[in-house]
Amino acid sequence: VSTQSTGAAPLCTMDRCELGCSAILNVGDTKQELERNFSFVKVVKGKTRVGKYNQCNVSALVGAKWGSFFQLKSNALHGPLTKAEAYNIDHEALVALAGGSGINNKTIYGEGEAAQTTDVNQLKEEGAGGAEILEKLVENSTTFAQRTKFSQTKFMTQKQRKHAPVVELIKPTARTVSEAAFAKFPNKTIGIRQDSLGQILQLSGVAAGANVLVVDGTSGLASGAVAERMGGQGCLLCGLTIQTQLEQGVFQWFNLDASERAVVKPFYAMPHIHPAADPAPAEAAAPGARAEKEYTPEELEKRNKFLADKQARREAKRLEEQEINRVLDAGLDSLIVCLSCGTMEAFEAFLPRLRYGCPFVIYCDFMEPLSEGLHALRSRKCAVRLHLQETWFREYQVLPERTHPVMSTSATSGYILSGIFVNAAGAPPATASSKRKHSGGDPEQPSSGDAGPASKKACAASAEEPAPA
Repeated sequence: VSTQSTGAAPLCTMDRCELGCSAILNVGDTKQELERNFSFVKVVKGKTRVGKYNQCNVSALVGAKWGSFFQLKSNALHGPLTKAEAYNIDHEALVALAGGSGINNKTIYGEGEAAQTTDVNQLKEEGAGGAEILEKLVENSTTFAQRTKFSQTKFMTQKQRKHAPVVELIKPTARTVSEAAFAKFPNKTIGIRQDSLGQILQLSGVAAGANVLVVDGTSGLASGAVAERMGGQGCLLCGLTIQTQLEQGVFQWFNLDASERAVVKPFYAMPHIHPAADPAPAEAAAPGARAEKEYTPEELEKRNKFLADKQARREAKRLEEQEINRVLDAGLDSLIVCLSCGTMEAFEAFLPRLRYGCPFVIYCDFMEPLSEGLHALRSRKCAVRLHLQETWFREYQVLPERTHPVMSTSATSGYILSGIFVNAAGAPPATASSKRKHSGGDPEQPSSGDAGPASKKACAASAEEPAPA
């Protein structure tokens, strides 16, 4: 999306990391390669925190291409490098130095006293690189030559990741941000994995130019992914269930330009979900308040300025609420609800704002609210193509002669209820405040993902449905 219309340049270009933009660093200091250690950073010229390294110089990130690699030495990033240049240790030469490989590992117990007493810190202080440190460890190991070639590769990889870690520069996108957030703080994003986020975006039909409402309880992850997909065209309403700033969560790590941020309109959604019965009473004067004639000219000037600023903030808030209500009254093209508590209450509150024939997606890390909502939607016959699904995700290690699924994998990533809103009964949709009245004479609905048959006045845009069970 071009930014010429806004007159502001984006924080990051398509292929390079610029000063002030957000970045994701994969610090390769874990034992296994698939055990990723992600870190969110703001690119600056100087030092910042990178994982467990408090004061790390990240000036080398400025101007580097996304996907570059850096070597971490003395709390500073050195690069940018290619992957081959970063992992510059010749494993075959080290195997030849040790005298070849063994047949099996059944007689190996430890690495020997010489390897255990190797002072790696002293070597680092002397300026030794990763290749020199690993060569010294191989020379002092009495069991390296007895290991199989697979075991030797694993030994060298682990030592290199421990003593000469390599940092990968990753561009923040919906997939990479969700992957890093799930690895670092899944509780903040209610356990949304990258596969679940992709299904939410696909089922909701989010596209440029649409009016989308996201009731976001994922610390801004879902809102950022939707804003990235809309590309600065349309309107995105971000309903927050807590009084906080959207920029304080995961949303801040998306590199959205000015046009993409302009379509995002956050608002506090609780008054819409649970509307107050009576309007708030007018503010009464405090018992000990002074009259205006009791103020000095300086105090009176400060007081008038404070009241003027307060009135300006109230007027700005009133205009924002009018804009939110205008978009809601115009109708929504897509409704996304991602909450852990009060999921169906929020969905029922905003469902009447959704246009007929438009999709909705509900995500929750518990199945019980969604199963009750599925039964309610089937009973009311106001939605078709209803699906309640759980995604399952597993990584595979792909290496020569040892490709296998990763044994330690994550469990469920929540549950997703999706469908298309229709006016099957030919009557206005029920409001959130109306009580549910389900009659007991309705036939049993089929157990498949589709909803039951629609009435004679069903929407023409509804899909073909199976016969009732």
